[in-house]
Amino acid sequence: TLAKTVAEFGMIERMATSLTDYTRIEAPARLIVGEKTTAPARAVSEVLHAVLPEAHGLTLLGVGHMSPITHAAQVAGLVTAHLDAVTRGASTGKALNVA
Repeated sequence: TLAKTVAEFGMIERMATSLTDYTRIEAPARLIVGEKTTAPARAVSEVLHAVLPEAHGLTLLGVGHMSPITHAAQVAGLVTAHLDAVTRGASTGKALNVA
C-alpha cells in the first residue's frame, strides 16, 4: 500500500547509514527485481546497483514484486548461480541483465 511504502521510505531516511557507506561494501551482491515491481522497490534496487561496487542486477521479465514467492525456483536458481560464481572467484559485479 502507499502508506506502507511511505513508512518504509521514512524509515530509510532516518537511518544513520549513507550511500557513501554502501560504497565500502566489497562483497558481491546480486540484486533481483521483477519487471512489474513497484516503482519504489525498483528505485532502491537501481540506487544500490549504482553504489555497491560489486553489484550485479537482474530484472525478471513478467515478474512482480514478490518474485521469491511467486517464482521461487527461478530466484533460487539465480541465487545459487551467484553463490557458485562467488565461490569460484568469478566476477559478478556491475552487469545489469534481463532474465
